[in-house]
Formats: sequence, C-alpha cells, structure tokens
Amino acid sequence: MRALAVLLVLSLSAAGCVLIFQKPVIEPASLTAVGQRAVTSPLRVHLDDGSVAVFRDGATFSADSILGNGHLVTFVDNQTESVRAIALDRVIGAEVYTTDTDVGTSIVASAGASAVSYVAIGLAAVVIFGSCPPVYAVTPDSLALEAELFSNSIAPLFEMRDRDVLRHARPDAEGLVRLEIRNEALETHYIDHLALEAVEHGTAERALPADGGGAIVLRDEVPPTSATDRTGRDVLPTLARADGRAYSTPDAITAAVTESDLSDAVTLTFPRPAADSVALALRFRSSLLTTVLLYEHMLAGQGSRGLDWLGQDMASIGAVAEFGDYYLRRLGLRVDVLDGGQWREVDRIAEAGPIAWAERAVFVPVPAGEALQVRLRFVADG
Repeated sequence: MRALAVLLVLSLSAAGCVLIFQKPVIEPASLTAVGQRAVTSPLRVHLDDGSVAVFRDGATFSADSILGNGHLVTFVDNQTESVRAIALDRVIGAEVYTTDTDVGTSIVASAGASAVSYVAIGLAAVVIFGSCPPVYAVTPDSLALEAELFSNSIAPLFEMRDRDVLRHARPDAEGLVRLEIRNEALETHYIDHLALEAVEHGTAERALPADGGGAIVLRDEVPPTSATDRTGRDVLPTLARADGRAYSTPDAITAAVTESDLSDAVTLTFPRPAADSVALALRFRSSLLTTVLLYEHMLAGQGSRGLDWLGQDMASIGAVAEFGDYYLRRLGLRVDVLDGGQWREVDRIAEAGPIAWAERAVFVPVPAGEALQVRLRFVADG
C-alpha cells in the first residue's frame, strides 16, 4: 500500500504578507522620533482617518510632523492631493516600500489587497504590525489551520522557500485540493510562487519537510523514554504526545539568563537504535520572543531611522550578513547529540511562527553508547 503526503511549497519574493502581483513591498516600523531625522526611503504613512500619505522621495521626521513632498490619498472618494506636512499625532503607522516584484512567477493574487491595511486601520486604529499569513485547508465542514508562513523573512534578501505539511487537505469531489491563505493581522509579505508537492510513501510511514529543503520519510518511530529541562525537571508528560500542550521555559530559567548564556534546553533520551543515524521528528512553534525583539527593540530603538534600516540597510549584502550572523549565533532551535561525554551540535532549525504547529525532521548520528541522548537548545522563552 502506498500513501501520499502533501507539502505546501512557497517562495518568498520580499518581506511584507499581501498576495499581490505588483504592489510595493511593505515593512512595519516604529515612528518614535529622535530629534529631526531625514528618511530617504520611499514611505507610505497611514493616518487615523484611513487615508494614506505617500512620500516617494522620503521625508523628514520632526518632533511633531512629517515633512516632505507627498500625495495624500483618501479611499472613500479615492481622491489624491498634494501634501507637504502631516501632523505626527495623526499618524498610526509608516511603511517603507519598493516596487521590485517578480510578476512572471507570481501566481496568487487577493482581491482588494491594496485596501487591506486601510480597512484594518480605519476600524481598529492599530499600528502597522507585520505577522505571517496562515494557511487553511478547506474541508467539508470548516477550515483547518495547516501552516504559518515565512516566520524568518523580514527583508527581500532573506527570501527563502517555506515547506509545510498539509495534514487536513484532501481532494474534493472534483479532485481539487482547496486552500485559503489569509491576511489576518496586517501581514505584508509577498508570495511569488505556490505549489503542492506529493511525497509517495508506505501507509506505515509519514513524510516531514527537511529543514534544508525536500522531505524525509519516516517509519518505525520510537518516542523518548525521558525528557528533562535544564533544571532536571521531568517534562516527558508535556512532550509525550501531540495534544496541543507545549514546553515553555520556567520563569526561574528566564530570570537567570545572562548575555553569555541565553539558552534553555530539553534533553531527550531514546533507546539506542540499531543504525548509525536516525531521523528526529519535531513538532514545535515559537513564542513571541523574536517578534518582540525585532519590533520593540531593533526597530523601536532606532526611531524613524528604523525606516531606512528596513528600506536600505536590509537591501545591503553587508548589513544583511551582519544581521544574519547575529541571528544564526543566537536564535533558532539547535540539535545536539551526546558523543563521548561531550555535546556536539549536529543541526540548527529556524524558528516557526507562534500560531500554527510546524513539523520538521533532521538527521541525527548515533554515537556509541547504551542510549541515544539528544539535546534541543534554544533561547530561553523562545
């Protein structure tokens, strides 16, 4: 007997989560002004009445205003007029944008996407804040949450593919797999490619995405015999099954972190398999730690300078390499194996989103010994 696992594959064109063919790339930013500062990136400024001011050549942020040569667009009557100044107390969010798109490979569009931010702002009066688009399978009775996309993509040079398992998607009577990709939290990503991949496997097997791409087919799965956190606390009951419960860092560990040691860890013990390597299957999601780090510290701490950081610095190979080095050294889920009494890192997995569960598989070597011990290491509270 054979079975199929369906993987959803998407390529990110540029940061920001509206499904559009030819609209500007959008990035959220804080507007805290530090003195008077000129921002040279193209800007869209959202106002408390739902109108949008567009400054194609950038603008200057003063203590109480945004100054520049711009156009004010009102959506009720779709009127445009020139504007030279916007009072800062009317501003609820600003976005940097570019017009770099890959129209040839863009295959998904959402009707009225350009009005999404306006509607949400006019009704909720919230600051522009990025999130990642959830994917739902359309079932006969309801929508089933399947995945959350692009949790690690904040700028065009971080473009990557995202693979997720579709557990609930099934062909309907017409033989079609129906999905909904939603804009639920002012998402501003581009999606320039979407595809379904079918992985054929036996009925006693399952397929999971490999973190570096492709898929790994699993069989003869064995759960851990023990699981402990950094304090030695038994967390196996929490991790024993996919029941919606998840491990989270105890407050005592979070309070004890230092700049030189930010990590928490969970150690898993398995019976030693009769093989020189195995696949470790993981089901996880992240907290809002990295979201807070980006928006409330990296962006808010820069004030209006954060707009050019997103619009220009993150388009520079050097700046992206520096940021990527910071991210790789500190964040993500690291997989260690106990080998000869020493822990050895064998893989690193990027963060997932905070809403949908992600599933990944990684290869793990099996050192000599009576048992296989694997440590999952991550930033405390991540």
